[in-house]
Amino acid sequence: MSTIEIYVCTDHDGYYPVGVCSVVTAGSEDEARRLLQAALHEHGLDETKPFTLRRLSTDSPRAFVLLNGEY
Repeated sequence: MSTIEIYVCTDHDGYYPVGVCSVVTAGSEDEARRLLQAALHEHGLDETKPFTLRRLSTDSPRAFVLLNGEY
């Protein structure tokens, strides 16, 4: 049984010059990247623009602030 990991991205393409945020569950970073690229494409966004994936640790309870409005 493979482990599912949680990845977040806050710098992919978006419609307006405001923050974006996506969450991806996948077995690897490569799979997460492919899944997010497909989702961006489905939403009419440019999936070829570079973006960063960050894997979230689920080792202990924790809150993750992804976008706090400070730009």
